Amino acid sequence: MTIATRAITGLRRLLDGLLFALVAVSLGVVLLGRVVPMTGHSTLVVAGSSMGAAIPMGSAVILDQVPPPSLAVGDVVTLRSGADRAVFTHRIIRLAERDGRVWIETQGDANATPDPSLTSTDAVMGRVGLFIPFAGYMLTLYSAPSGVIFVLSLGMVLLVLGISLEPQSARRTDTKAGPDPYPEVERGPLVLAMASDREAWIPVADRLNAKDVVRASRERRARHASGTPTSPRRRPKG
Repeated sequence: MTIATRAITGLRRLLDGLLFALVAVSLGVVLLGRVVPMTGHSTLVVAGSSMGAAIPMGSAVILDQVPPPSLAVGDVVTLRSGADRAVFTHRIIRLAERDGRVWIETQGDANATPDPSLTSTDAVMGRVGLFIPFAGYMLTLYSAPSGVIFVLSLGMVLLVLGISLEPQSARRTDTKAGPDPYPEVERGPLVLAMASDREAWIPVADRLNAKDVVRASRERRARHASGTPTSPRRRPKG
């Protein structure tokens, strides 16, 4: 195998790997964005870095729906707060009761101070049950029509490049036919007769039983050993 052939083979394997990764990522995005919400678990994208290394920016979080009494200090929750109903994901650092309702105080792990106001548990969208780093970037990409077009175009380019390299990376074999070892045998339906240490191909004009095949093979060997020209033997019909 030449250096050029090895390079082409390696390039094609790389393209196949990239195409496989693209398909796998696409299936993962469909799972997170479409299938998971059907099970009652919301999937959201973390757009800020307030949670630091605990939940990096660009992560996809899967929320568990829990009743307010089940919330506890240390839980990471996603909630809506403020006049603009901004959505953010922070950790509960304190529970407080006001007018018979439970309120929570939250703070981002990377923030130096708590959030400026208490939030009612009614504003909690869910508790973070699972997060996947960087998966939010892919969810954002696939949520836009331009992103879907980009992914489809990329997949098509990888597929076309892989197909174009296939003939060059395939092993070439010699297709020249060698001399016919049995030129006197008429081509047609053949029967392979096993005769001691060699094989002989015998044309079949009509039905031959096992004894006829073995006898014809031995006669052919004898004529070949004595130098007598051989000719195909045909069993008379009728």
